[in-house]
Order: sequence, then C-alpha cells, then structure tokens
Amino acid sequence: MGKIRNSSTSYSDKAFKFLYGTKTNNSILYKAVEKLLKHTNQIFVTRVADGNEKESSVKIYDITDPQNPIEIGTIEALYTGKYGNNIVVEFVDTGAKENNWRLYNVNVYVEGQLKEIYKLVNFNPNSNSYIEKSNLINGVSSYITIDITANLSSDPKIISGTGNNIQLQLSGGENGDTTPDTIKSKIVNILDIFKNREKYDIDVILVPDYSFDNSIVTKLNELVSYRNDCISIIDPPQQIGESGTPLQIIDNIIKYTDGQYNNNTLRLNNKNLSIFAFWIKEYDVTDKIYKWFPPSIYVAERIAYLKQNSEIWDAVAGLRNGRIQEAVEVQYSPSQEERNVLYGEQIDGKINVVNPIVQFPVEGVTIWGNRTTERSNNATSRLNVVLMLNYIKKELYKIARDFQFRLNTPELDNEFISITSNFLSSVRNRKGISDFAVITENTPLTRANFLFIAKIQIVPIFLTETIEITLEVNPTEITIK
Repeated sequence: MGKIRNSSTSYSDKAFKFLYGTKTNNSILYKAVEKLLKHTNQIFVTRVADGNEKESSVKIYDITDPQNPIEIGTIEALYTGKYGNNIVVEFVDTGAKENNWRLYNVNVYVEGQLKEIYKLVNFNPNSNSYIEKSNLINGVSSYITIDITANLSSDPKIISGTGNNIQLQLSGGENGDTTPDTIKSKIVNILDIFKNREKYDIDVILVPDYSFDNSIVTKLNELVSYRNDCISIIDPPQQIGESGTPLQIIDNIIKYTDGQYNNNTLRLNNKNLSIFAFWIKEYDVTDKIYKWFPPSIYVAERIAYLKQNSEIWDAVAGLRNGRIQEAVEVQYSPSQEERNVLYGEQIDGKINVVNPIVQFPVEGVTIWGNRTTERSNNATSRLNVVLMLNYIKKELYKIARDFQFRLNTPELDNEFISITSNFLSSVRNRKGISDFAVITENTPLTRANFLFIAKIQIVPIFLTETIEITLEVNPTEITIK
C-alpha cells in the first residue's frame, strides 16, 4: 500500500463523518471535500497512491547576509500531489515587534485566491506567537504545515530590500503512479482499514471517481454489509448518460445495477448501498471550466447539510431538500414515465433501484429518489430510514457499552429500559420514529452465562412518494380531490 497522508484528518468533533478514497490527480477529491466542509468539520480523507507521490514545499531562508542565505525551515503542503503546487504563502511584515522579534501576518493563497490569514506570528521559539507553535498555523491550516529546523536565537531577516512582504511558491508536488489499475487495487486493499467500527465512526463512504468499477463496488458492498452502520453511494459509469437514445440510457443504467453492463457483474441489492443517476455539470474553480462530477458527492453533501441543520433521517430528495443549487445541468433528465421504470416495482414483479436526478425548468437540478438498492418495498428499501436506523444503532451501542461489567440484576434491566427509552423518545419527538418498545429478556440462566439481552422495536415514519390528485370539471364547479 502506498503512503497515506492525513488518512484521518479530523477538523473538529462534529457528528457527520465522511470517508473518501480517490486518485491523487483528480479534482473530484477537492470538490467533495469543499462541499462537505460547508456543513461539517470532521472528515476522514484517504488519498491513495503508490508511494512515489510527493508533497509540495518551499524553503524559508534567513537573508541577513544576502551573500550567504541560511535555511531556517520549510513550508509543506498538507497533502501530497500536484495540487500543492498551486499554494503561495505570503509573509507581510506588520512593522510591529515583540521583544525585538518582527511580527508577521501570514496569508495562504490557493490558485490565486486568499484562503487563510494568520496574524501577528514571529520566529521566536520562546514566544506564544511562535510560527511553529501547535494550533497557531500547524494543526489549523487546511493547506500547509511549517517546520522550523534552525535553532534561532535572534530574529531572522526573511524579506529582502526595503519591501514589507515576500511570497513563497510551493513546488515539487507529484502524484505518483495514478494509472487506473494501480489505484483501483490499492483502494480495494485500503478499504479494509475501515472495518473497525470503534476507530472509524462513519455515516457515508464514497469513492466517487471509481465507485462504478466492479472490484470497488464489490468491496464497498462487502464493507457496508460487514459494518452495517453506514452507507455507500454508488455512481453510474459516466458514459451511460453521455450518449444514446433515451431507451438505451435507461436500459443501460438498469443493466448496470443488475450486474449486466460491460465488466460489472455485481447485482446491487443491499440496504446500505444507494445509487443516483446521472452525472452533474458544475463550474470547477480548479480548472476554470465546466466539468461533470459524480452525483454521489452532491448526495453526500445534502446528507451532511441535513445532519447539521435538521436530522439525518430527513430525505435528501424533493424540492425542499434535494435541489442542487450549483448544478447547471444533469447528463440525462428522465421523464416521469422513465422515473417510474427506474424507481420501484415493475409489472413483471422486478424491482429497480435507481434514484433519478431531474432537471426541472424552474427549480433546476433536483434529487428525486430515496431508495437503497434493497430489492424490496420494505422499510429498509428507503435511504432515510436506513440512515435513521444506522444512527440509532450507533447510539444504542454507546448506551450498551456502559452496561458491560456491571452487576447483572433486575435493577440493571430497569436502568437500561429507562435510558434507552429516553433516547428513543427524543428520536420520536424529532420525527425519526413513530413508536418504539424496549424489552429486556434476562433470566437466571442468561445472567449465569454473563449475558444481558434486550430487544428494541421501532416503527419508522415513512415519506410521501406518490401524491394522487383528481381534478373534476362540472358545468358549475371545479373540484380537486
């Protein structure tokens, strides 16, 4: 496995977690992280390469003697890859000093845009404003780290001449071997790391630029089944929506989910997997052109938004929650009849599991489906229900841990029922479930075997997916039923 840079980057302790594996040279990574950082400050980021990738960097020199500059430190990009070559770090001398050490403002630019400002830092190792001090720039910046290697006893001069600023351009970043077969095999291997539920608390797993590959889809299917507390969003191959007649496009996306498209052999049928179609066009600030992006990153962004601002069990679909404001186009916008084919049970009894993304004339590009890939009409065939169940399972696991290594008495049963009921009442009050029951089934025999057994029954709240309106026109009135 190649080097992993910041494989579990934690920005803060907010609730929504996001795991992402990607090619190192693809702007999809940055688009996904950019979108999620709008609504969450904790992301697990896994970047996969072959070990030959490199960080961008630039040296800092003391030029007190211009003829003999002395290297005093290095600025490195936080992540490996060529993306770091777009970073410029500017030091601005404020004119102020602290104990005869100059105070600088540090500006971080990415692709010419000012991203971060750090005020009044210096090079004095004994100062609280020391530039290398933890949680000043290092550990805070989303783009750089600063490593001062010299033992400084006096203030270095880093700006030449009479100017008050210097700009340092990072360079040398390399992506390593990013050939598809190399990356795919490494993604498959690295996903095993995230089977550890206690170490990685995850709601959504994405591999957007490769999630249509058979080996990776198979691995994601295995991973979410093993964990059974998170979902993965699968993307259709981009070429399905690019060309062909409407009939061919709809037929091919169904073949893909049935494991009958090109080299894909896995028939999708998992309550913890979901698929949305088709790819979405948006302006990419990195390349400064309009580009197509996989729908999974938009769905994940909507889930993150709802978890932060509402509840994770609110559906990502519909005009209220499913509008993708930044999208300018969807590859193919299915008609009502085509949506009926993609979504749900057919006349022959077969159930299709594709969530459509629709482009309405006024409202724009909108997510218009709430299915998992489970081939049923059970409650767990609905994405919002599964997200709710996964949330409850994680919280119940936390509650249950507090009951391990306790005296297994009837009083413990009552305590468990009380705490669990209080939690589930909160979920009910927040419209996640309509009813619940907590039952303990402990007997002298189970207690003698060191067991504590409880059963939790819940009734989810379902969504309106079909609305029927009948319009009757009579000679004297119009009636809507």
